[in-house]
Formats: sequence, structure tokens, C-alpha cells
Amino acid sequence: MKIEQDWLKDARLRRLFSTVEAAGGEARVVGGAVRDALLGRPVGDIDLACNLTPEQITKACEAEGLKVVPTGIKHGTVTVVIDHTPFEVTTLRRDEKTDGRHAEVAFTDSWQEDAARRDFTMNALYCNAQGDVTDFFTGLEDLKAGRVRFVGNPLQRIREDVLRILRFFRFHAHYGQGEPDAPGYTACGMLAPTLHTLSRERVRAELLKLLKAPNPVPVVKLMIECGAVHSLKLPLRNHQALAALVDYETSLKSPDALRRLFALMDDGANLARFASELRLSNSEADRLRDMAQPLLLSTDEIALRRHAYWHGPQMVADHLVLHGKASAELLMLLRAYKRPEFPLRGEDLMALGVPAGPRLGEQLKRIESWWAEQNFTPDKAACLAQAHV
Repeated sequence: MKIEQDWLKDARLRRLFSTVEAAGGEARVVGGAVRDALLGRPVGDIDLACNLTPEQITKACEAEGLKVVPTGIKHGTVTVVIDHTPFEVTTLRRDEKTDGRHAEVAFTDSWQEDAARRDFTMNALYCNAQGDVTDFFTGLEDLKAGRVRFVGNPLQRIREDVLRILRFFRFHAHYGQGEPDAPGYTACGMLAPTLHTLSRERVRAELLKLLKAPNPVPVVKLMIECGAVHSLKLPLRNHQALAALVDYETSLKSPDALRRLFALMDDGANLARFASELRLSNSEADRLRDMAQPLLLSTDEIALRRHAYWHGPQMVADHLVLHGKASAELLMLLRAYKRPEFPLRGEDLMALGVPAGPRLGEQLKRIESWWAEQNFTPDKAACLAQAHV
């Protein structure tokens, strides 16, 4: 199997390959870039494995004037920056000790030992500078079949890192076909009670990535059935609502992970507690809260602009989709929306004699509401004419 794509010929990547080779080593692209290239999907970050130590990689790259950042030096990873583009380069390694969350590693010169510590066979694929793919564990076969399969014994791999349970489901949502790999799914169910040991930040990241899949519903149902959702102790069981939303979003070509997370939540769930437990960012928590607010929307374009002015285009778009009132045209309008600027300030009214205080604020709000009802067209003079001195 050979990869022949433009990204592999990129001058920055070629320079990195050459630098490592000149130092007596070999680098190969590994993991996601190889997997997605073979599937014809867009290739994102390019990570490399290398048979040089981090110190040797650093010395070789710095000698060539390249910036090297020791991003994960304890685990053998440095980031080489070439023309503002980062490449993670990790020394071949094997696990010496694991505790379900962290691993102690030792460097090795064996590509197969490095592949043996990876989670799934489709992620244990390597590609050299010429595009030749190396596969130690039938990853090519599994990738073609849409089979997310653990490297080696699934129970052992999960005990090494509990996060692999969530990754199994996430990868099946994005790459799997049909039923999940039976040994892997069984192992995930058996070890689901250990999910409570994961940090909420890692859980949040995996859930949102899973919900970005074209149709995450079958996988969410599998997670519920095997006890993974129960073990996470999160109110995420409303797969019927999620299914309806996914169908509607698909028709609009407007998928959104956070909106899907909201739909999946149990009715009556405590939003503030949920956002805190899942370590959502302030903006994510605010958006969930906005989705839960009652909002009577008109789909008339002029009225929609007023809604967007008062509530923000994101809140309006979310409510349109969640309540089945959206269209591709309306969502496009909201994406392009630019909030008009109200032409009055408090000092403008004060110059007319309106005293500072509650009355000033009330007048500003009243005039702003009038201005919005006039489709935001009155100028400053027309707005001042609405003042009560």
C-alpha cells in the first residue's frame, strides 16, 4: 500500500524527513494522517514517529535552524516548528508501567513495539517519506472493513488507559460500519465502571468529538446499553431527541456538537450542575443556558434580524434548529449577521437635560426598542427626537 498525496510532498515535511535522515535516523508519519489519507479524508495534524531520541532529534533540527519545543519530553515528544507549522515528533517507545491514566515509557528502536502500544489497529499505521505504508496488526484490513479493533487484548489495552473506552465509541461513530467489534465492545462494557476515574476535561473532549460524527445516535445507544453513560454519571440518555435533531441537522447540513449535547440531556437536568461537572467553558455553558430559555421566534427576515439583535445570532439559530423552524437560507443569514450599532449614548440624552440615573437607562432602552422596530434605520437625530426631556 502506498500513499501518493500532495501533503506528503509538502516542502516543510520533506525538510523534516531529510533532517532526521541526515542525523542517521528515520521518521515516519503515524496515526491519524495515515488513516485519513487512506480513506480519502482531509488530513489535519501530521504526527511522526522516529527512531532517534528526543535529544538527538532536537540537536539535529536546531543545527538546521529549526525551532524545537519540548512539549512532552517525558514521553519522548518534541514539536518541531517549520515555517510556523508544528510537527509532533515522538521517539519510538514501549509502555513499562500503566495505571489506567498515565504511562511510564521506555524508548525502543522497534517500530513494531511502538505500534503494539497504540490503541486501535487503524491508528497503528505508519507511512515513510516515499509513501510506503507499514501495517503490523491488520490495520489496513480493519480500516477497509470499518472495524475499530484494539491492538492486542482489549481488556489489557483499556486497563492501560481507561479513556480508550470513550475513544472506542468515538472512533466507531466516525469510522465504524455496522456492529462494533464484539471483543472490544464487550471489554468496554466490562470496564465501564472505571470511567469515573477520568478527568472531566477528557470526558468533555471525547463526548464533543463523538457528537461531531455524521450520525452519533447508534453509538450513543450502545454507550447507554453497555453502562458507559451510567458510569459517567451524566444526564445523557435522551437518544430519541438526539436522533430527531441529527435527522433535522442533516437535512440542513448544519451539524453542531454542543446543540446535540443539549438534545441528549435528560429532561429536567440541572444545566448549571451539568456544565460544571463536565467542565464546559463559560461560553459553552452560556450557550446551553440560552438553548433552555423560552424564545418565541418569527421566521420573517425582518423580525429575525430583531431577534438576532437582542439575543445574538447563535441563540436564534439554535432555537430555530431545535424547534424545527430553520432553513438553510435563514441559517446562512444568521451566520452572515452583523449587529447594527445603536446611534445613541447616555451622554447624548444627558446633553438634552435627561439626568443620570434610572430614568436615563429607561429612556435609552425605550428609544433603542423603537429604533429596532423601525428596522434599525433611524439616524441619531431621529432617535434624539424620541427623547422625553
